[in-house]
Amino acid sequence: MTITKGLIALGLMVLAGCSSSPQATSNDYLLPINRGEATTITANAPHLVLSRVETADHLSGPGLVYQINDTQIVAANQHTWAESLSEQLARKLSTEIAPQLTHYQLVNQQGVRLTEKDAKLSVRFDQFNGHFSGTVVASGQWTLTNDTGEILMSQRFFLQPTQKGDGYPAMVNALAEVASTLASSIARQINTL
Repeated sequence: MTITKGLIALGLMVLAGCSSSPQATSNDYLLPINRGEATTITANAPHLVLSRVETADHLSGPGLVYQINDTQIVAANQHTWAESLSEQLARKLSTEIAPQLTHYQLVNQQGVRLTEKDAKLSVRFDQFNGHFSGTVVASGQWTLTNDTGEILMSQRFFLQPTQKGDGYPAMVNALAEVASTLASSIARQINTL
């Protein structure tokens, strides 16, 4: 009987030890969105449709990506995007491009039929990550096409600003600034048409 009590006591101590061990915490991140002042666009302005923003396969997981040397990347397990990175980038770009457009009205893709004056913007990110040099990197390509798919404008981008501060929150803020810079650049280019 005392052996049974001893085993029960040992089992309770093991369980108590397991429950008091520190738990790994997860940190979820969203890209902050800057809402600029809207420009005045006429009601019959042509539409600009932002199609789904694409990301490279290594960016499609939930973990924030960090390049640890010239050839290796790691995706964080405990520092993750609160929602799909491509959806966050699409929302950020559309929210920040729209008020800067002078002769297009940005609309969601769902249910919009393009006319000959309308255009479609697609953006692909090949890199959107922290970097071992203390910077963040965003690279890829954006393309503007007309209603028949003819390319009106296409440009590769590569941005690598210095990260202000250490840690994942600083990395996310730097990546958000890069996306804002890209949004302004795209809007400026589109406004030249």
